Amino acid sequence: MTSIAKGERKGKADRTQQEQIRKRRHNLFKRLKEFNDRYDISIWLTMEMPSGRIYTFNTNPERRIPTEEEITANKLPVVRKTPADYASSLPTIRDPPPFMLQRPLYDSNP
Repeated sequence: MTSIAKGERKGKADRTQQEQIRKRRHNLFKRLKEFNDRYDISIWLTMEMPSGRIYTFNTNPERRIPTEEEITANKLPVVRKTPADYASSLPTIRDPPPFMLQRPLYDSNP
């Protein structure tokens, strides 16, 4: 395979991945808006892409994003989440116990 063909395949994979990211970002913003509409919750989100481009989402543009001082001064406790809080913890599948016959399957004496 020539280096041009490899480059074209890599470029196509990059474009596919970029398109997937764009769609997922769009769906995330859409879901956040639905969440805001349904439960009247203010949401601020900032995303930094691998390219360095920054996206922000704010469900209430008239209300500015709270500063760290405002967040810590809040009377209610702050709940901070990280990706580790959402790591899938699938249950471990153990080997089944050995299958043991208590009696013969068939009687050799008719």
